[in-house]
Amino acid sequence: MQSVLDHLAQNEPRFIEKLIEHASFPSVSAQPQHKPDVIANAQWLLAHCQEIGLEARLVETPGNPVLVAKTPRKSGARKPHYLVYGHYDVQPPEPFDLWKTEPFKPTVQGRSMFGRGTSDNKGQHLAHLNAVEAYF
Repeated sequence: MQSVLDHLAQNEPRFIEKLIEHASFPSVSAQPQHKPDVIANAQWLLAHCQEIGLEARLVETPGNPVLVAKTPRKSGARKPHYLVYGHYDVQPPEPFDLWKTEPFKPTVQGRSMFGRGTSDNKGQHLAHLNAVEAYF
């Protein structure tokens, strides 16, 4: 377990940069003009999952693409599954005048990050993926 914790600590700056990248997508599914941003964010997540060693694919739906990723398994292996569910879309950021920072230009102030989606739900997504990467 110590090697997992060491990996997490050593890679914290990279993990923060990845969250900034992830939260920079204006993936507002409630606004049709952001459909390309939602798709681009799904593709970014797909590439990220593949980079850390997951078998990942996007499943097209009548709405937005769904990302399905799993750990690689040897043929015939019977291990329990662990499911992580979340969303990569965000709520509309309006009204903009209530923001002290740009909603899709995440900024770090001290140990806090401000930007749409950094805590709901993109931050949680990456926390889970960072743990999977560290375990691998």
